[in-house]
Amino acid sequence: MMQNAVVVAVYDDGWAEVAVRRTSACGHDCSGCGGCTLANETIKVKALNTAGASIGDRVVIESGTKAVLSAAAFAYLLPMGSLLAAVVLMTAFKLSEAAVVLSGVGAFFLGCALTALINKRLRKDAPLEYAIISIS
Repeated sequence: MMQNAVVVAVYDDGWAEVAVRRTSACGHDCSGCGGCTLANETIKVKALNTAGASIGDRVVIESGTKAVLSAAAFAYLLPMGSLLAAVVLMTAFKLSEAAVVLSGVGAFFLGCALTALINKRLRKDAPLEYAIISIS
């Protein structure tokens, strides 16, 4: 995934800190949709300075598309999979409709909590890597 950014610091070890506006994984205009609460938030990330950019340069950075899409798929699939598994399991036990719905909702929120915990751990253990590919 490529994004535009501004270099805010350059380090001697070949890395730079860039300010980039966070975008959605779907690439749509989040501010118009209202689905994302993080639209237009600016974050600072470290990027490999392969283009030799200087402070203040507008640059194009690239991150691994596979890692971003894998994380997005995981974030959607775990809660929904938990919900569906709970509903199927509770239906198989022939529980009341209210019990099936409550267990499904509970499993969905449990899946959301697990996703948040796993995401936090993954960010710490294997942060997403960026590289400056060109100066614009």
